[in-house]
Amino acid sequence: MSPDGRWIWDGAQWRPIAVHEAAFPNWKSVGAGFVPEADTRAQAVGVAPPPSRREAIPPPSYRMASPAPNMAAPLWRQASTRLDLKRYTRMVIAGVALVVVIVLVSVLATLALSARQGPAAQAVPATSKGGGPTTRSESAQAAYVVKSLDSPMADLKDNLALVRQSCGVGMTSACEDSLIQVANTVAPVLPVLDRATIPQCIAASEATVRAYLGKVADGEQAALKGFSDNKRTEWLNGYAQVLNYGAGATTTFAAMKSATARCESAVTGP
Repeated sequence: MSPDGRWIWDGAQWRPIAVHEAAFPNWKSVGAGFVPEADTRAQAVGVAPPPSRREAIPPPSYRMASPAPNMAAPLWRQASTRLDLKRYTRMVIAGVALVVVIVLVSVLATLALSARQGPAAQAVPATSKGGGPTTRSESAQAAYVVKSLDSPMADLKDNLALVRQSCGVGMTSACEDSLIQVANTVAPVLPVLDRATIPQCIAASEATVRAYLGKVADGEQAALKGFSDNKRTEWLNGYAQVLNYGAGATTTFAAMKSATARCESAVTGP
């Protein structure tokens, strides 16, 4: 039996001892001092009272389970109600490690994505700012200017076709997006022309291209303002200006490329 008297070893395992409580715990006090009449008469005549039925019932016999062979009763040890600190400590450490791994993966993924998108974000439709003509001649200078404008003018031609297609149906979001693309193409070109040395052989055509591109920039700004102000007339005038002067700029640029063949190849300057 356990020290607290609540468990008993049955030979195989510890079992709790059943506790039965009387419905009336003070039943013994009921009728205290009362002597039955029959018992009084029996005592008077000297006759012994009959035996109590309670005493005649033999006590029940209990049969304990036989112990398992070669198995001694283990020492009683009450189950601990304290928390398993080691178990919860391991769970906390595992959770912290998982959070650290997730943070590291997120940081590395962000850095990798930034490194991958970095060069593309810095790319502009205009030509490189560095360098210049390799030799000091009109033909080299003209070739440098043409090369600087070749890619953005090709993009402008494609953008104009997109503007004509999307804006032909009205003031749609696709029309607004195509006008924004024209603005992004034209804006970097004018600074490149401002920094370049323009040879005399292409000076006239270059000036015309520059003027047309300026008109295209003004037109797309007016058309976008028409979108923001919700003014159809303002949008329509700007849209028409973009198409007219954009077509003139691309046509003049093609003529400027042909004019480079007449440029002098002799080296000039010191």
